Amino acid sequence: MARERRIKMYVPGKRRSYKTALAAAALLLIAALTAEVLLFLLPAVNFSRARALLLLGDAGAAAAAMRSVPDRFGGAKDFAAYCAARQYHDAGDYGAAAEAFALLGDYKDASAREKSARLDLARELLEQGRHQEAKTQLDLLGDYPGAALLRDEQVYQRAVSLLGTGYYLNAAVLFESIAHYKDSALLAQRAREAGG
Repeated sequence: MARERRIKMYVPGKRRSYKTALAAAALLLIAALTAEVLLFLLPAVNFSRARALLLLGDAGAAAAAMRSVPDRFGGAKDFAAYCAARQYHDAGDYGAAAEAFALLGDYKDASAREKSARLDLARELLEQGRHQEAKTQLDLLGDYPGAALLRDEQVYQRAVSLLGTGYYLNAAVLFESIAHYKDSALLAQRAREAGG
């Protein structure tokens, strides 16, 4: 009789449904793990990769890696903007870099990098002969290292330009304001003599 009981309890379809339920549970676990990888681990890996690339000096690749990182990651948005600003600077777009770093405020070393970009922009503007725009950038730098020397160069170039166009007295005043720089004292004296 015990044997009959076993036979009655054994139903062939139930064993198959148990295997099906086990397989379905395994598939759900795999789907959940895949979703976890796609939603969290993969962006986290790209975020770490972007940081490493930035440390290696490749701001362009770091910015590209950050495109796949959602904003929900702590600091991801600021880090992406920081990567973009570094990329602007590396590409020589100093104006865009300075503005991008300024928008970041006190994030990492953005403030120092903003000033560095402004100094590079002022230097570039001086090379192009755009004295007033260079002066504007230099005025924003205050006492940042290197700004004073570049400010003297800006005044010197402006004075030389005025000297070349016949504004001798104006040139003399500018040369006198930077008498310590290059041959400004001598040029101031000559400009005064030429101006009468």
